[in-house]
Amino acid sequence: MRVSKACSRISEMVRNVTLKNIKTILLYELNLRGCSTSTTLLIAGCLTLLTICIFFVGRFLDTNLASLSLQWTFLPWLLVFFLPAFGMRAFGSKKASSDMNLLLSYPFLPIEIIVGKWLSGLIILSQVLFLTFPMTLTISLLGDPDWGTVVSGYVGAVLVLALMYSVAILASAISKEEVRAFLIGLFSLFVLVFLDIGALQITALPNVIEQMSRYTFLASPVHWLDGFTVGKISLSATFYFFTLTAVCIFLACFQLDGYRQTSKLLSFYPIGSIAGLFVCAGLVGVIANSLNSFSLQLDLTDTKEYTFSPKTLELAKQSQPGSTIELYVSSDKSQIPPKIIKHMSRVERAIKVLEASSGGKISFSLKTLRIDSREADEAESIGISRIPMSSGDEFYFGARFSSQNRSLSIGYIDVDRAASLEYDLALQLTNLQRTQPPRVAILSSVLKPSNVHSPHPGLSIIGELKRQYDVSILPYFADGFDEQYDVLVVFDAPIIKRAMVEAIDNHLQSGKSAIVMLDPFQR
Repeated sequence: MRVSKACSRISEMVRNVTLKNIKTILLYELNLRGCSTSTTLLIAGCLTLLTICIFFVGRFLDTNLASLSLQWTFLPWLLVFFLPAFGMRAFGSKKASSDMNLLLSYPFLPIEIIVGKWLSGLIILSQVLFLTFPMTLTISLLGDPDWGTVVSGYVGAVLVLALMYSVAILASAISKEEVRAFLIGLFSLFVLVFLDIGALQITALPNVIEQMSRYTFLASPVHWLDGFTVGKISLSATFYFFTLTAVCIFLACFQLDGYRQTSKLLSFYPIGSIAGLFVCAGLVGVIANSLNSFSLQLDLTDTKEYTFSPKTLELAKQSQPGSTIELYVSSDKSQIPPKIIKHMSRVERAIKVLEASSGGKISFSLKTLRIDSREADEAESIGISRIPMSSGDEFYFGARFSSQNRSLSIGYIDVDRAASLEYDLALQLTNLQRTQPPRVAILSSVLKPSNVHSPHPGLSIIGELKRQYDVSILPYFADGFDEQYDVLVVFDAPIIKRAMVEAIDNHLQSGKSAIVMLDPFQR
């Protein structure tokens, strides 16, 4: 009854809110806290620790990557400690408490007070992001960064900052005591960030809780920030940040409205707000994850990594009727790293896009496998690999492409090849549409014809080529070749017979392709 009454009161506040009052509180807070020495020290401390984490903990200079990935990795964890320290004074200090009593005596609505304080803090704290520009200059000097990814990363960082500071504001509204407000904010933010590392995926838990623990990362802002840091601004991530930030602001209004009704909050108010925060984070995360099925996103990467090219979609349309794509994943994901679980979801969505673009020619199915089951043995027999992990557990993550009497398999869809996902899928579709694989001939002094069947140490590329093409290795000292090949590959061949040179010339004059790799320092 009390909750419904409070909700109706808050909805009435929203209808009566005025921008003039919000602006008044915003300017007052900016003047009060923006010129504070403690604010300057806090921002300087955050930037100093962030720099130490990037260059000494993350060893940025050893990564050889011109990206801000390390900055976005450490930033949320630092904000866990610094934002509660900044936000605890919003309502908690002695001066803020007297100011609060004065504000409550004015005809300001709680939502106007909360939004004004939240906006002022967000503007002040945004200086942390602005002052990271030396890092942007550093990556521009060290390499050629993807500027679209840089921009999307900063957009995501602003959203994370807005959400996490709204949690800090909520903690300060819950308790007027600074230390208690700091601890509540620290606990709340730590739990939200901690949910992304998958530490709650414990098989010893009851079955229902175990199933829920596999998806706890959906409630974490770090999970949704990951998409921004790689150049993808999605509807689902944007929905998560805006919705959960609004929830935190409304919960803070709920607390503040309680102060206006009574000088001392009832005990269930703070408990209800903290519990409501985590419940709403989970619900918002689940709803946001369901929005991924619409594939509404803005791809800011230079190479359009998350957008299928028109040629790839055309390949899907040209597929043979009755083509199938089967994605094989482990039924038990409790021990699989969240990074791989996220990649599984991305691959599933990508295949569904191909299915939708094929005009009914491609059908997609998801197969879940249990280790040592009959279905798992059958999947392994068609080329799906069982992948071991450092923990001693194993999992499946592969795909099978079938059309008429032909089938091709990807034993393991490697998360480290995430940037090449479109290429890998398009390659399988192309090979399915070919009546016969292209013929590739290799001429090299380090290979013998028998290496087609027995791999050469250090040349795993031969095995990769054999998966997609009909590969032949020419005898190095042969007097040419009579068969017709689509592509001729020549490498490490300092001495070639004249007859072989003439054969290569005839091959090129016939319009066929050749790849010649030369060592400029070879004598």
